[in-house]
Amino acid sequence: MSLVAICVLGFIVGSVGHCQEGQEEVERLYAKFGELSKDQKYEEAEKTGILLVTKGEEVFGKDHPSAGFFLNNLAGLYRSQGKYEEAEPLYERALKIREEQLGADHPDTAQLLNNLAALYLSQGKYEEAEPLFERAIDGIHNHHIRMLRYFPDRDCLAMQRALFTQNVAGNSLSGHVAAKEQIWFKGAVLNAMNNRRALEEELGRSETGREVLSSRKDLSRDYRREVLETGAKSERSRNLEQQLAELEKRMALLLKEDLRSVVGAEDLIAVQSVFPGESILVESFRYGHRLAAEEWEDRYSSGLISRAEKPVYVAHGKAEEIEDAITRYRKSIADENIENRSSQLREAEANLWETYLSPLEEHLEPGQSVIFSLDSQLHFVPLGMIRDAEGVPFGQKYKVRYVTSGRDLLKEVKRNSDGEKSALVLGNPSYRDNQPLRALADAAEEAEAQLVASNLRTGMSNDAGSITLTPLPGTAREIAELGGKLKDSGYTVTSLSQGGATEEALEQAINGHDIVHLATHGFFLSEIERKTKPEETMLGAGGLDQQVPVVISDPMYRSGLALAGAQSTFNLWKNGQVPPPSKDGILLAAEANLLNLRGTDLVVLSACETASGEALDGEGVMGLRRAFASAGANNTIMTLWPVNDAATVEVMDAFYEKYLSGTHPAIALAEVQNELYAPFVEKYGEVEAIARLAAFVCMSLGQIPANEKP
Repeated sequence: MSLVAICVLGFIVGSVGHCQEGQEEVERLYAKFGELSKDQKYEEAEKTGILLVTKGEEVFGKDHPSAGFFLNNLAGLYRSQGKYEEAEPLYERALKIREEQLGADHPDTAQLLNNLAALYLSQGKYEEAEPLFERAIDGIHNHHIRMLRYFPDRDCLAMQRALFTQNVAGNSLSGHVAAKEQIWFKGAVLNAMNNRRALEEELGRSETGREVLSSRKDLSRDYRREVLETGAKSERSRNLEQQLAELEKRMALLLKEDLRSVVGAEDLIAVQSVFPGESILVESFRYGHRLAAEEWEDRYSSGLISRAEKPVYVAHGKAEEIEDAITRYRKSIADENIENRSSQLREAEANLWETYLSPLEEHLEPGQSVIFSLDSQLHFVPLGMIRDAEGVPFGQKYKVRYVTSGRDLLKEVKRNSDGEKSALVLGNPSYRDNQPLRALADAAEEAEAQLVASNLRTGMSNDAGSITLTPLPGTAREIAELGGKLKDSGYTVTSLSQGGATEEALEQAINGHDIVHLATHGFFLSEIERKTKPEETMLGAGGLDQQVPVVISDPMYRSGLALAGAQSTFNLWKNGQVPPPSKDGILLAAEANLLNLRGTDLVVLSACETASGEALDGEGVMGLRRAFASAGANNTIMTLWPVNDAATVEVMDAFYEKYLSGTHPAIALAEVQNELYAPFVEKYGEVEAIARLAAFVCMSLGQIPANEKP
């Protein structure tokens, strides 16, 4: 039985004053309607649906939410048969009930708005459909803000996935709706989590702050329970929300900051206002495209946003085809022994150009600045280095930049330097250092260590034993040459290498620098699942009686950077032993997420696969990429796949020449990739040239100063 069905039956069972016999008859009709619809016995399903609506209104009343649900189902049946005139008044009646009973901001109301808008699209009524799609997005956003402010992280992520706002945006075929949805929702949950964490850390430094946080936690729990049981419009929910608002005013006075900033309420107009005149933001997203009533197909689309023009909707096509091309592209890069490697790469590029880049080109001017905000598997392909039919990379035709979300353009960019400049460089760690083994023998039973250790045991023990960290002697030369170059440019340089490149040393030294350059292995391990009882999940209250699979290994605990002693730790994990996290030689993404890099202008993670992670649709890449962005670095350079030491040194040397001369990091990297492309092709061949150059990607925050326009 579907979750929606369970919710409806929950209305039935929870209703007071209705006879048991009537309830049972409604349940029977509902089950029969579902079976007939599934079997496409439309005539019988229609008769049963009409009986269900009539009986539901008789038992619960014409204005009860469950009556609106039955109307919606019957309308959906008509719509699936192309009987649009019969479906429209039913959707309208159902919508009126939900707006009156549940409120305009309730997700179920948004679902009705979406269904009615989709019906209008099916009839070619585009002007009538767009405002309904927009109302659906507005309502979900208001509901979403409450969730982000008062619900715990896990529930926010679960609800984000359940709301399917990308589906509303994608099926709207509206550039305005798609752009609005992406600016509001992309990465919003994780962004709010990080903002909330930072504010709570600040409050927790005082006794008064801790008392307020404790009160807020209790009130939030009560509010959360009430919303899930009675809805956001109930008197009890409103009273609790008001109490929370009053408490937040008190917190704001303590913090001297408005807590509404936690949820990131920036809108499309605000983002458009900061655009340089010639730039265009490409907000791409993966969504479920509705082909028929119960038939969906995963696709990619984009909302194109500029300063003055109305956003444009661009369809890219089937996700399966695009993601297959991405897989083939990456395989061609990674496997030196693949047959016809060059032609395989060209074919994958041609597919990506045709499906993704060519539809964008129709709206671009030569040399225009293109800011990519990507989604899902698009994060793992270097769009600026994809070549057209003539062999010209996209980044040579246009000026390319990457952001996590369009909201990043609004972020204030701070610099640590107030005269004196400093840098931290790390490379060539001693991966087989025995510090983790010594620390394991001396470890105290610290609660915090055990909390992290439990995540490591569940998430890493199987894969960790298969990891062999090869020494990186080339990174010793890399950081030595870089250190000299930085000193010549007036930087004070702190250097960590070999046995001194420990996690503890890094965490003590990393704050307050303008540049942080880490030349070491990154890693990302596969997830595992276990079965859990319903009550362990957010949806357990719905009445599910079967066990459900739950991923227990958080991606932020499955990715990280290898430091001194990392190989020893991997070997210990294989045997089920976990040394103290602060001395295990591994900086997990979850730990990097807690670093304070605000004011650090540049972080470079120059070794292998530091941009890897798990892509959550609409939320970005969970891993080191997310961690360093959350930590506050203005610009972060990472690698999409392994790059040999010599190539890394060559690319980084050229990059720093430009950066230290005053060029913005995103521009400097793009210029280096363009300038080195032809010489690299001549020196290494076209595939190896791309493998050595395209791996590097720069994610940045804020606006690029006017004198550094890309």
